[in-house]
Amino acid sequence: MVHALEESRRVLTHNGRLIDIRPLSSYPPVEVITSNGARLVGRADDSLGIPDDQAANNAIADAVRQGIFFKDADERFEFFYYWDTMEQMQAYIKDRWDDWVILRDTTLQNAAQIISESTGQIQLRITLTMLISVYGKRG
Repeated sequence: MVHALEESRRVLTHNGRLIDIRPLSSYPPVEVITSNGARLVGRADDSLGIPDDQAANNAIADAVRQGIFFKDADERFEFFYYWDTMEQMQAYIKDRWDDWVILRDTTLQNAAQIISESTGQIQLRITLTMLISVYGKRG
């Protein structure tokens, strides 16, 4: 992250902006969506991402303390991922999130139970908390 910040500063124009957008580790909810609404079946374990969150936070905080960047804006928002089947959800996680998201067996079992009891269209949803921060280049 430090190298990326140094490179960002180098290529930004005077008064340029750096945008930091990333998911935050927050044990996101896993839900089954049915015609009756959303049912929480568990939480995804995304704790493997905590060290990366801390390293990124520390790197940008150091850059701000050093006067390289200044914080312009900082917001959090929810980002929803939807799948039509458990298999699709599990394949997506294995393919794209395997290094930082774990679905516990109890969460999968709870989802399977609700799906088996439901009729009509069903979707699965994981809601990530996203961070978007804007930093300005000094000098």
